[in-house]
Amino acid sequence: MNAITLENISFGYKRNELVLSDININVPQQSIYGFLGANGAGKTTSIRLILSLLKPANGNISIFGEDIKKTIPHHFNKIGSLIENPSLYYHLSAEDNLKIWCKFFKAPKERIDRVLSLVSLKDAKGKKTSDFSTGMKQRLGLAIALLHDPQLLILDEPTNGLDPMGIIKLREILNQLRAEGKTILLSSHILQEVEKLVTQIGIIKGGRIVFEGSLQKLQEIKQQNIQVQLKVNDSDKAFDLITASQKSILENKKIKLVINHENELPLIIKSLVNADIEIFEVSPVASDLEKMFLSITNEKKQ
Repeated sequence: MNAITLENISFGYKRNELVLSDININVPQQSIYGFLGANGAGKTTSIRLILSLLKPANGNISIFGEDIKKTIPHHFNKIGSLIENPSLYYHLSAEDNLKIWCKFFKAPKERIDRVLSLVSLKDAKGKKTSDFSTGMKQRLGLAIALLHDPQLLILDEPTNGLDPMGIIKLREILNQLRAEGKTILLSSHILQEVEKLVTQIGIIKGGRIVFEGSLQKLQEIKQQNIQVQLKVNDSDKAFDLITASQKSILENKKIKLVINHENELPLIIKSLVNADIEIFEVSPVASDLEKMFLSITNEKKQ
């Protein structure tokens, strides 16, 4: 059984202008599901539909196998969420913020120390949240989302504004939560940021799901679309030679090309050397979400 299932969901803020078009999403239980897409692709809208903040034009949404239209508001007891920035009372301490949320969630106050320890804020529980760093505020927002011990955690761009250490800490927390049996839906527009963390991935572009599957399947696709940058002494000659057999572009006297497999690269380098071209640099180009899944997207539209 999935923790979240979206079946043929469509939604538009304006009549005849769909933001989401007939999307299907399956989030397995006890997984960390990376929901990826460029800004404006439809991630936050999808999350708001899951949380019943919006109503779909058609289709069904289920949480742990139950139709949310039939279980409102009871299914909220199973969900914790952090959408964009956490809602905090900045003139109050972390502990006092959590006391307020305890009343809202009807959660025991004993949970406060538990969640503060989990997000490494127990030593700062008496500190005003106005003095918190961005990372501390995000972790406190996560503590609030966990206060009622939900089975499902939904996080919308939780790493926004975090420094590298903050991202590493968040990764550790989420891995621990998954080990405890929780399911996590994590949205992001940065593939590299989440691929070290997630077990399942869904890709959305232009309101359509263009990929859904395991991290292993994603890595197989990445290996088939490797981008490389070359710097040589004669870029025009090298470009003409490479373009005869490879798709490539020439920018600022550097050649960028896409190879289907890493085994092709030594052959390309050998051909350049045989043509008396001096090679100064061979470096990988980080492929963003749009470029990596462009071929998948085009296939879906045909």
